[in-house]
Amino acid sequence: MGICRYALLYSVLMSTGDAICQIVIEKRRSINEYDFKRTSRFFTFGTLIMGPALRYWFVFLDRTFTRPPPLGVIQKLAADQDYFLILFNGYKVWPLAQLINFYIIPLQHRILFVNMVALFWNVYLAFKSFH
Repeated sequence: MGICRYALLYSVLMSTGDAICQIVIEKRRSINEYDFKRTSRFFTFGTLIMGPALRYWFVFLDRTFTRPPPLGVIQKLAADQDYFLILFNGYKVWPLAQLINFYIIPLQHRILFVNMVALFWNVYLAFKSFH
């Protein structure tokens, strides 16, 4: 399946998930209560980010870990879980770093600050890659 189909599929899944959340969980039953902009953001994120990213991620896993099951499956699972752990940890580091960067650091020092955070982030990535 091509990247455009993945993008479309994931955008529909993400926007449908948001619609279900708004209608069933948040109980937004009337058209006036429903947040169409929010659903459109989910649709756009699925189209531009998640659909293509997941497509390339799964192709990467299949090309990288070619051993037959069960070893190949275990390798893919380990790589997938480690990737999402790193991604999750990135969400712990970068929003705080950028908050500090935009709120405290003067404009002329922001690139230096981000590069310093990136240096430590890259140390973490190198450690996770080989341990």
